[in-house]
Amino acid sequence: MTLASSLRHSLSRDRSGRIRGAVIGPVLSLAGLLRQDGITVGELLDRLGHKGFGLALLILTLPTIVPTPGPVGMIFGSVIAVIALQVMVGARRLWLPGFLRRRTLPGSALRRGIAWVLPYFARAERLLSAHRLAFLTRGRARALLGIPVFILAVAIALPIPFGNTAPALALLVFALGFIARDGAAIAAALVLAVAAIAWTAFLFFAGASLFGWATA
Repeated sequence: MTLASSLRHSLSRDRSGRIRGAVIGPVLSLAGLLRQDGITVGELLDRLGHKGFGLALLILTLPTIVPTPGPVGMIFGSVIAVIALQVMVGARRLWLPGFLRRRTLPGSALRRGIAWVLPYFARAERLLSAHRLAFLTRGRARALLGIPVFILAVAIALPIPFGNTAPALALLVFALGFIARDGAAIAAALVLAVAAIAWTAFLFFAGASLFGWATA
């Protein structure tokens, strides 16, 4: 499904007939940035700025939600972890080491991913509100939220079979909450984060036990 057709199926209207766009609008703007060939992680973060943390989290999490061979989880999980550390210390500008900044984003694949999630985000948008538990989206609370985001990012970066999906889903809900500035969504993401970390720990210890049994 193309972005245009996803948009037609996704945009909803409120009771006054106005198109809702707290999430869809910024996500479509992000897709527009990805139309440029060869855009790097560093260039994208520079354009989004520190206020675009939710969008950065979204676009960096999408490639990791489906387990794929290769270093995808390690690369994107590492980028998210570095960004989360900066959120924790209240950085005004997102910084990455050169080797991560120079990584080229797969623009066409990410646009397809955005097209795939747009209908789900549009449905979620009907449940989001910027007026709920707003304190969770700013100030010290926002900095503290960097801790679970960092832990989830590390879980994604670890080479654990099938260990990406649960942390990635939790990060996507965090991204929705940050984009819409909805503290209730952030609270839901925290619950998902606890479940995802528990699941990742189970996979890790189960895999270690299986490896020990196989090599005994």
